[in-house]
Amino acid sequence: MTRKPRFPFIIGPYERKRSASGDSAPVLDALSQLAEKTSRVLASLSVVESSLDELMEKAGDGQEWREFYRKLLPILDGIDATRRALEGIGDSSWKRGMEILSDKLIALLEAHGLLRGARVGMTFDPSRHESVGARDSTEVAPGAVAEVVENGWLYRGDILRFAKVIVARGSS
Repeated sequence: MTRKPRFPFIIGPYERKRSASGDSAPVLDALSQLAEKTSRVLASLSVVESSLDELMEKAGDGQEWREFYRKLLPILDGIDATRRALEGIGDSSWKRGMEILSDKLIALLEAHGLLRGARVGMTFDPSRHESVGARDSTEVAPGAVAEVVENGWLYRGDILRFAKVIVARGSS
């Protein structure tokens, strides 16, 4: 009794599959089937892509996120106020802990499109900053932000809140 191969579609290392006529017709058939499958997959991908485009259009311009971030701004102000309060007093471990918490939260928000509007040393920009004072400063260039009184915030380039800053006049 001859033993029937368990997996007839697998060719062993010492066996060769031979076509009856010795031509390349089976290979061409396989290639045409593969081409058909590829075109079906590409068509499916284009449907998925158009569906994603529709979802992005329905999501709009992110108005819901803008409102969420506007409500989050007082919490960020509270964290900044706590950091400033711990500057002169308090345990250094509390100060470091607040810095870590604040930095991680800001990094997370920046990754989702919310950016700070001002930093010390950047040039004063009246389209993003509100000047609440001026002072002589040798630490930054004249016309630059010498101190950030209240952070401003931008979401995807749109201003949620203007930064309140003190502008450097230069040394006299």
